Amino acid sequence: MAAPKGNQNKKKWKTPEERRSACKAFCDHIREGYSIASFPLCDHKTIRYYIEEHPVDFPPEEIEQAFREGRHEWEKIGKQGAKGELQGFNNGSWIFNMKNRYGWKDTREFEGHGL
Repeated sequence: MAAPKGNQNKKKWKTPEERRSACKAFCDHIREGYSIASFPLCDHKTIRYYIEEHPVDFPPEEIEQAFREGRHEWEKIGKQGAKGELQGFNNGSWIFNMKNRYGWKDTREFEGHGL
């Protein structure tokens, strides 16, 4: 995945310490339920470059865990809202977010054991 001509982002974090710090910031951002596109330190192409080129400093298992935790955060909001525990909960807005973030659909088809 080549960066646009003249793009210097691949030189952004030169040392392992800088990369690990950036990875922690990225994982914290994702855990809070934010998207890759809204990560303030760089664009999504840059973060993907570092994930691919520096897997020791951007461990895939840590990043996957952060995405699971971010999704859990959104699902927790939905559960609390459905139970009436969140004042001002906007069901339509939450559903719209889930559809756009996680590909939710109005109907789902399952095969097998209800999974």
